[in-house]
Amino acid sequence: MAELMKLPDAEFELMKLIWEMPPPVTSMELAARLPDDLQWKPQTILTLLGRMEKRGFLRSRKEGKERLYYPVVGEDEYMSFEASLLRKRYRNHSLASFVGSLYGADRLKEEEILDLEQWLEAQKKR
Repeated sequence: MAELMKLPDAEFELMKLIWEMPPPVTSMELAARLPDDLQWKPQTILTLLGRMEKRGFLRSRKEGKERLYYPVVGEDEYMSFEASLLRKRYRNHSLASFVGSLYGADRLKEEEILDLEQWLEAQKKR
């Protein structure tokens, strides 16, 4: 697999759907699951899928008249990649200010605080 690159927003929206569905997926299945604000034409979906395949995010095979798509890059792998881009971009800021900027004025829920505490404890043990 080639080195990961950041997905444009439209391709990321399709990948999110692909990660939610059991493989393989078809363009028709994706079109049926698109949110109301993303009602793309079938050709647009096929174009996006083709780009994602060229970039190494998907592989496909033809079966009858339909093309079946399989994710090559997993959601966790891609999200880790995106997070590392964000960390590199803001590396001169403290972790606390970074997390604070992610949440802005929103208040962390108790469950989120517990998750962060558990993650920090695990980091200490590494």
